[in-house]
Amino acid sequence: MNLHSTAPLVLCSVLLGGCASSPKVPLSLVSEPVTEPGTGLGWSPGKVQVREVSGQAWYVTAGDPQPLKVGMVLTNGAALQTDPDAQVDLYLGINGPVLRLLANSELGFGALDYTKDLGVDAVVETKLTLRRGRLLGSVRKLASQSSYEVSTPGFRFAIRGTDYMAFASGDLMIFKGLATVDAIRGEAAAVTVQTGGFFEAATSRVRLITKAEYDEFLPIVCFVCPVTSPGLVYGEWPGRHFN
Repeated sequence: MNLHSTAPLVLCSVLLGGCASSPKVPLSLVSEPVTEPGTGLGWSPGKVQVREVSGQAWYVTAGDPQPLKVGMVLTNGAALQTDPDAQVDLYLGINGPVLRLLANSELGFGALDYTKDLGVDAVVETKLTLRRGRLLGSVRKLASQSSYEVSTPGFRFAIRGTDYMAFASGDLMIFKGLATVDAIRGEAAAVTVQTGGFFEAATSRVRLITKAEYDEFLPIVCFVCPVTSPGLVYGEWPGRHFN
C-alpha cells in the first residue's frame, strides 16, 4: 500500500488556526437544535469546513458532483470524492476535529450532531462512511455517551480519542488511542485495536505495525501529531519493537 503524501505538510496550523481569509460557501443552512424523543438531549447539527484541497476533489449533495473548494461548509448527507492525485483536509470542530481524505477516495457524512445539555462535556454523534480509499483522522477525547464511527463496506470502526488511518478494505491503523472493530456482516466478535496496532481485514486479527509501514506512513501522520499533542511519538509505542 502506498501511504505517501505529496502535499506540503504545513496543514496543522491551517486546521487549528482557521481560514479567515477564505470565504465560506454554505451548502445548507444550520437548523435549530432538535430534541431526540426519550432522551432530553437537544441535538444541534455540526458542520465540516473544507480547509485545504490539493488536486481535484468533488462534493455531492444532490445531482452531479461539483468541484470542492477551500472555504466550503458541508453538513449531514454530503459526500466527497478525490481524484487519484488529490487529497482534502477537513475540520469538523466538536465532531472531530480533523480529517484528511487521501487520493482516490470517497467519504460520506451520515451524522454530524452534538449537544451540551449534559453539562461541561459535549455529547457528539459522528458517523462517516468510507466507500473507497483511505481516511486519516484525529479524534479528541469523547464523553462516555458520545459515538464516532467510520463504516466501510465490510467493517465498522468505533473510534475513541484516537489518531487513526482507515481503509475502505477494512484495514485500520491506530497511531495513538483506541478503537473497536465490528464486522458489519456475520457474527464475529468485536476486536480492540490499541496504539501501534494494525487490524487486518483479511484475517480479522490485530498485529503490530511494522517498521517498514511506520517509515512509509510517518510523513502523512505528522499532519495529525500536533493536533492531539503529542500525537504519534515513536518513543511512546509499546516496546518500540517492530517486526
